[in-house]
Amino acid sequence: MNRGKERAWPLIVLWSVVGLVVVAGMYFGIRYIIGQREEIAEPEKKPPAEEGETWNALLYFGSSQGDELRLLEEKRRLPRHDTVEEMVVELLTALMEGPQEEEHFPVLPGVVTLESVEVEQGIAYLNFSQLEVHTGSSGEMLALNAILLTLRSNLVEVEGYQILYQGDTVESLAGHLDCSQPITGIVGKIWSYKHEPLEMEQP
Repeated sequence: MNRGKERAWPLIVLWSVVGLVVVAGMYFGIRYIIGQREEIAEPEKKPPAEEGETWNALLYFGSSQGDELRLLEEKRRLPRHDTVEEMVVELLTALMEGPQEEEHFPVLPGVVTLESVEVEQGIAYLNFSQLEVHTGSSGEMLALNAILLTLRSNLVEVEGYQILYQGDTVESLAGHLDCSQPITGIVGKIWSYKHEPLEMEQP
């Protein structure tokens, strides 16, 4: 009986050691995993816009004195959104709805419906589902510059824009000026306007 107990002791000791090794391995393994998770910090998220929060926006509309056409700014309080795309939609919607001041006239007359917006590398791709702008060459020039100034005056993330119609690029907004490439600078000549926030030249 004593010999049997003597033979069992090494096995007991061996299995005890094995058990301790397994438990220790699990413990330190879990500690390592937890430590790794703590080192990989989640990216900081911008606080979402609070309900009812608004911001001061500058919109650009047309004005005329005799034969002189010009762009004039109009201050507007608009709802704030979480993404730059939503902000672009808000600005363009206000621009399409037209001015509130009597001496200003709309720069996008006609049937215009903005379908979606996507901003990539500073260019806002404006995808319209309806795009029938009824204006002459001077009015088209005002419209293109009004969109540019409105976007760049309010959003640092936007350097220019590209007009799309149902997902495809368009040759022109109203049949007079080339819009096949992204617009990042003043198009044509603007006779006068109250406020030019950026020095922009079309390459």
